[in-house]
Amino acid sequence: TQMVFVPRDRIISSTKLQVVLSPSLASCLHDALPYLLDYPYGCVEQTMSRFTPAAIVASTLRELNIPPSPLIERKLPAVIEQGLSRLALFQHPDGGWGWWKDDETNGYMTACVLYGLTMAREAGVAVDEDMFRRGLDRQVREVLEKPSAGARSGYRYFSDLHTLMYQAFVLQLNGRGVPESLELLWTRRDELTPHGLALLARTLWRAGRQDDARIVLRNMHNVAVVTPENGTARWGRLRDGWYWWHDAVESTAQGLLAHLEIDPRNPLAAQAMKWLVLNREGNRWKSTKDTGQAILALAAWMKNRQEMLTDMTV
Repeated sequence: TQMVFVPRDRIISSTKLQVVLSPSLASCLHDALPYLLDYPYGCVEQTMSRFTPAAIVASTLRELNIPPSPLIERKLPAVIEQGLSRLALFQHPDGGWGWWKDDETNGYMTACVLYGLTMAREAGVAVDEDMFRRGLDRQVREVLEKPSAGARSGYRYFSDLHTLMYQAFVLQLNGRGVPESLELLWTRRDELTPHGLALLARTLWRAGRQDDARIVLRNMHNVAVVTPENGTARWGRLRDGWYWWHDAVESTAQGLLAHLEIDPRNPLAAQAMKWLVLNREGNRWKSTKDTGQAILALAAWMKNRQEMLTDMTV
């Protein structure tokens, strides 16, 4: 039984109580996915926020023998096909991506696209090999050309540092690790946000540096925000999280993924999963990007725990 307490001093005329029932994580994904599938195409980031979760959820439902809703079953193939076509159209001559077709190539956006395409490939989606290779080549060139010196403060420094972390992670996923950059990030891990630490732990783990990955995971434990009253944990900022490396939903999603890969039975994994579920706004999170990142993390939890659909009586 779950008790709901309504404030006594509320303004009745402007008060609304919305109850969203989700008997399982599968139902959370079912409920959130239509928001992304129906969202109009815009920039590359919005394209990835539709395409990647669609590919991963389709694979997860198949793996766990969970039947998709008729709406999702009808729309998923088209969203995946349209997403791939749009990414091919928006790829720049140098192999990278920006926010739009005709702007400058952006290292962070290129990493976002490559991460999504990597996960889609792992989920069985046929991705154009030339498009993917050109993107990886561009990413390697940019990482190797990045200076390691300069002022270690200010927005530009932290943006470049966290973008480098994302790039190193994506390249390591594809067997094209950049050891010198990874060592630089390891030595500067005290300057990374929890989001960056999660990516660092995942990268080190794949690079064969398991002991270092566990150290970074313990660093994350030190900055986790745990709420014993409801059994949740999160990373990142709830307020003033304007930049992606500070965002609470993205940071918690990455924190959950890091734990699932390195220490899946740590209690923080279940607490982070619960925080993501409880911090939806209706059937989604606060933006397409947050919704996409949360769906990816929750789908990984389902696969790790082999969670199925459950019934509920109301």
